[in-house]
Amino acid sequence: MHFHLIGVCGTAMAALAGTLQARGHHVTGSDENVYPPMSTMLASLGNDASRG
Repeated sequence: MHFHLIGVCGTAMAALAGTLQARGHHVTGSDENVYPPMSTMLASLGNDASRG
């Protein structure tokens, strides 16, 4: 299943993105303020969630 998360660089949304991806889902996301450490964590997951 594909999930697109709005506000993905918040700590809760980034954790949700990681959980969904770990369960085999395709995760994308967007956020106005994409900056470390959350953007780095999302990029390390290897998904498209860190791309706004």
